[in-house]
Amino acid sequence: MIIKNLADNLIYPLKSADTVRFALESFEILKQEILPVIESDELLGFVFKNDILKINSSRKIRSFVRIESNFVVNENFHFFEAINIFYRYKIPFLITVNNQNQYTGNISIQSILNYLASSYTLQAEGSVINIKVLSGNYSLNELNRIIESEDAKIIGLEIFKIPETSLLILNIKLNTLYIDRIVFSLQRFGYEITDTFFNRSIVNDVEDRYQSLVKFLEL
Repeated sequence: MIIKNLADNLIYPLKSADTVRFALESFEILKQEILPVIESDELLGFVFKNDILKINSSRKIRSFVRIESNFVVNENFHFFEAINIFYRYKIPFLITVNNQNQYTGNISIQSILNYLASSYTLQAEGSVINIKVLSGNYSLNELNRIIESEDAKIIGLEIFKIPETSLLILNIKLNTLYIDRIVFSLQRFGYEITDTFFNRSIVNDVEDRYQSLVKFLEL
Protein backbone atom coordinates (compact mmCIF):
# COMPACT_ATOMS: atom_id res chain seq x y z
CA MET A 1 0.00 0.00 0.00
CA ILE A 2 1.44 3.38 -1.01
CA ILE A 3 1.09 6.45 1.17
CA LYS A 4 -1.23 8.49 -1.06
CA ASN A 5 -3.90 5.80 -0.77
CA LEU A 6 -3.95 6.26 3.01
CA ALA A 7 -3.87 10.08 3.11
CA ASP A 8 -6.74 11.42 5.22
CA ASN A 9 -6.02 15.16 4.76
CA LEU A 10 -7.14 16.18 8.26
CA ILE A 11 -4.77 19.16 8.23
CA TYR A 12 -5.32 22.10 5.92
CA PRO A 13 -2.20 24.09 4.98
CA LEU A 14 -1.51 27.77 5.49
CA LYS A 15 -0.46 30.13 2.72
CA SER A 16 2.52 32.43 2.91
CA ALA A 17 0.25 35.50 2.69
CA ASP A 18 -1.84 34.44 5.70
CA THR A 19 -1.58 36.60 8.79
CA VAL A 20 -0.27 35.56 12.18
CA ARG A 21 -3.80 35.97 13.54
CA PHE A 22 -5.22 33.52 11.00
CA ALA A 23 -2.40 31.06 11.65
CA LEU A 24 -2.96 31.12 15.41
CA GLU A 25 -6.67 30.54 14.88
CA SER A 26 -5.82 27.57 12.66
CA PHE A 27 -3.53 26.14 15.32
CA GLU A 28 -6.37 26.29 17.84
CA ILE A 29 -8.97 24.79 15.52
CA LEU A 30 -6.74 21.94 14.38
CA LYS A 31 -5.16 21.35 17.81
CA GLN A 32 -1.67 21.38 16.30
CA GLU A 33 1.67 23.00 17.11
CA ILE A 34 3.03 22.85 13.54
CA LEU A 35 1.33 23.55 10.20
CA PRO A 36 2.55 23.36 6.59
CA VAL A 37 2.79 26.45 4.38
CA ILE A 38 2.20 26.27 0.63
CA GLU A 39 2.20 28.65 -2.31
CA SER A 40 0.65 27.60 -5.65
CA ASP A 41 0.81 23.95 -4.53
CA GLU A 42 4.52 24.20 -3.73
CA LEU A 43 5.45 23.24 -0.18
CA LEU A 44 7.45 26.13 1.29
CA GLY A 45 7.95 24.69 4.76
CA PHE A 46 6.31 24.84 8.17
CA VAL A 47 5.24 27.40 10.76
CA PHE A 48 5.58 26.56 14.46
CA LYS A 49 3.03 27.96 16.86
CA ASN A 50 5.65 28.95 19.42
CA ASP A 51 7.48 31.05 16.81
CA ILE A 52 4.55 33.43 16.29
CA LEU A 53 2.84 33.61 19.68
CA LYS A 54 4.30 37.04 20.48
CA ILE A 55 4.35 38.41 16.93
CA ASN A 56 2.11 41.26 15.73
CA SER A 57 -1.09 39.56 14.61
CA SER A 58 -1.27 41.48 11.33
CA ARG A 59 2.14 40.32 10.07
CA LYS A 60 2.37 37.73 7.32
CA ILE A 61 3.66 34.29 8.23
CA ARG A 62 6.07 34.04 5.27
CA SER A 63 8.87 35.41 7.47
CA PHE A 64 8.47 32.56 9.95
CA VAL A 65 8.51 29.57 7.60
CA ARG A 66 11.00 26.83 8.49
CA ILE A 67 12.27 24.01 6.29
CA GLU A 68 11.63 20.66 7.99
CA SER A 69 12.33 17.78 5.62
CA ASN A 70 11.67 15.23 8.37
CA PHE A 71 7.95 16.03 8.21
CA VAL A 72 7.65 15.34 4.47
CA VAL A 73 7.27 12.08 2.56
CA ASN A 74 6.78 11.22 -1.10
CA GLU A 75 3.21 10.10 -1.72
CA ASN A 76 4.38 7.17 -3.84
CA PHE A 77 6.47 5.57 -1.10
CA HIS A 78 5.31 2.44 0.72
CA PHE A 79 3.46 3.18 3.96
CA PHE A 80 6.28 1.48 5.89
CA GLU A 81 8.32 4.63 5.23
CA ALA A 82 5.63 6.71 6.94
CA ILE A 83 5.65 4.39 9.95
CA ASN A 84 9.42 4.74 10.20
CA ILE A 85 9.22 8.55 10.18
CA PHE A 86 6.37 8.64 12.69
CA TYR A 87 8.36 6.39 15.01
CA ARG A 88 11.62 8.34 14.72
CA TYR A 89 10.26 11.87 15.09
CA LYS A 90 7.08 11.39 17.16
CA ILE A 91 5.04 13.74 14.98
CA PRO A 92 1.23 13.71 14.59
CA PHE A 93 1.08 13.97 10.80
CA LEU A 94 3.19 13.89 7.65
CA ILE A 95 2.94 16.09 4.58
CA THR A 96 2.80 14.23 1.27
CA VAL A 97 4.39 15.59 -1.90
CA ASN A 98 4.76 14.35 -5.47
CA ASN A 99 7.99 13.96 -7.42
CA GLN A 100 7.96 17.69 -8.23
CA ASN A 101 7.79 18.58 -4.51
CA GLN A 102 4.23 19.80 -4.92
CA TYR A 103 1.94 19.53 -1.93
CA THR A 104 -0.60 16.74 -2.37
CA GLY A 105 -2.04 16.27 1.12
CA ASN A 106 -1.25 14.85 4.51
CA ILE A 107 -1.51 11.62 6.44
CA SER A 108 -2.07 11.09 10.16
CA ILE A 109 -0.74 8.34 12.39
CA GLN A 110 -4.37 7.36 13.04
CA SER A 111 -4.85 6.56 9.36
CA ILE A 112 -1.84 4.22 9.46
CA LEU A 113 -3.09 2.52 12.63
CA ASN A 114 -6.57 2.05 11.18
CA TYR A 115 -5.10 0.42 8.09
CA LEU A 116 -2.89 -1.90 10.13
CA ALA A 117 -5.78 -2.88 12.41
CA SER A 118 -7.93 -3.81 9.40
CA SER A 119 -5.29 -5.98 7.75
CA TYR A 120 -5.97 -9.64 7.07
CA THR A 121 -3.05 -10.68 9.26
CA LEU A 122 -4.67 -9.16 12.35
CA GLN A 123 -8.26 -10.04 11.51
CA ALA A 124 -7.74 -13.68 10.54
CA GLU A 125 -8.22 -16.38 13.15
CA GLY A 126 -5.03 -18.14 14.11
CA SER A 127 -2.11 -18.21 16.50
CA VAL A 128 1.23 -16.48 16.98
CA ILE A 129 4.59 -18.08 17.68
CA ASN A 130 7.50 -15.94 18.89
CA ILE A 131 10.96 -17.25 17.99
CA LYS A 132 14.30 -15.87 19.19
CA VAL A 133 17.09 -16.17 16.62
CA LEU A 134 20.56 -14.83 15.98
CA SER A 135 20.55 -12.18 13.27
CA GLY A 136 21.53 -13.77 9.97
CA ASN A 137 21.34 -17.26 11.42
CA TYR A 138 17.88 -18.31 10.33
CA SER A 139 16.07 -19.17 7.12
CA LEU A 140 12.53 -18.07 6.34
CA ASN A 141 12.38 -20.81 3.73
CA GLU A 142 13.22 -23.41 6.37
CA LEU A 143 10.69 -21.98 8.83
CA ASN A 144 8.02 -22.04 6.15
CA ARG A 145 8.90 -25.63 5.21
CA ILE A 146 8.69 -26.80 8.84
CA ILE A 147 5.37 -25.06 9.41
CA GLU A 148 3.82 -26.26 6.14
CA SER A 149 4.93 -29.83 6.94
CA GLU A 150 2.45 -29.63 9.85
CA ASP A 151 -0.39 -28.47 7.54
CA ALA A 152 -0.24 -24.80 8.55
CA LYS A 153 0.48 -21.58 6.68
CA ILE A 154 2.32 -18.39 7.62
CA ILE A 155 -0.06 -15.44 7.14
CA GLY A 156 1.99 -12.75 8.85
CA LEU A 157 5.53 -12.02 10.02
CA GLU A 158 7.04 -9.29 12.21
CA ILE A 159 10.76 -9.01 12.96
CA PHE A 160 12.04 -7.04 15.95
CA LYS A 161 15.65 -6.50 17.00
CA ILE A 162 16.47 -6.89 20.69
CA PRO A 163 18.33 -3.66 21.62
CA GLU A 164 22.10 -3.87 22.15
CA THR A 165 22.24 -7.49 20.97
CA SER A 166 22.51 -9.37 17.69
CA LEU A 167 19.27 -11.22 18.47
CA LEU A 168 15.93 -10.96 16.71
CA ILE A 169 12.39 -11.87 17.72
CA LEU A 170 10.28 -13.32 14.91
CA ASN A 171 6.53 -13.01 15.50
CA ILE A 172 4.95 -15.53 13.14
CA LYS A 173 1.17 -15.48 12.63
CA LEU A 174 -0.27 -18.86 11.57
CA ASN A 175 -3.65 -19.81 10.14
CA THR A 176 -4.31 -22.44 12.80
CA LEU A 177 -5.02 -22.58 16.52
CA TYR A 178 -3.43 -26.01 16.87
CA ILE A 179 0.28 -25.36 17.23
CA ASP A 180 1.64 -28.02 19.60
CA ARG A 181 3.08 -30.13 16.78
CA ILE A 182 4.46 -27.02 15.05
CA VAL A 183 6.20 -25.87 18.23
CA PHE A 184 7.66 -29.33 18.75
CA SER A 185 8.96 -29.46 15.16
CA LEU A 186 10.53 -26.00 15.39
CA GLN A 187 12.25 -26.90 18.66
CA ARG A 188 13.50 -30.15 17.12
CA PHE A 189 15.25 -28.05 14.46
CA GLY A 190 16.88 -25.91 17.14
CA TYR A 191 14.58 -22.88 17.19
CA GLU A 192 13.99 -21.21 20.57
CA ILE A 193 10.28 -20.53 21.14
CA THR A 194 9.80 -17.67 23.59
CA ASP A 195 6.00 -17.28 23.52
CA THR A 196 2.84 -18.59 21.89
CA PHE A 197 -0.54 -16.89 21.65
CA PHE A 198 -3.90 -18.18 20.46
CA ASN A 199 -7.66 -17.71 20.84
CA ARG A 200 -8.60 -14.64 22.87
CA SER A 201 -4.98 -14.01 23.90
CA ILE A 202 -4.18 -12.93 20.33
CA VAL A 203 -7.00 -10.41 20.32
CA ASN A 204 -5.93 -9.06 23.69
CA ASP A 205 -2.31 -8.83 22.56
CA VAL A 206 -3.22 -6.97 19.36
CA GLU A 207 -5.49 -4.57 21.25
CA ASP A 208 -2.79 -3.93 23.88
CA ARG A 209 -0.16 -3.26 21.21
CA TYR A 210 -2.50 -0.96 19.30
CA GLN A 211 -3.32 1.11 22.40
CA SER A 212 0.33 1.20 23.49
CA LEU A 213 1.40 2.41 20.04
CA VAL A 214 -1.26 5.14 20.04
CA LYS A 215 -0.19 6.36 23.49
CA PHE A 216 3.51 6.21 22.56
CA LEU A 217 3.07 8.23 19.37
CA GLU A 218 0.90 10.81 21.15
CA LEU A 219 3.66 11.63 23.67
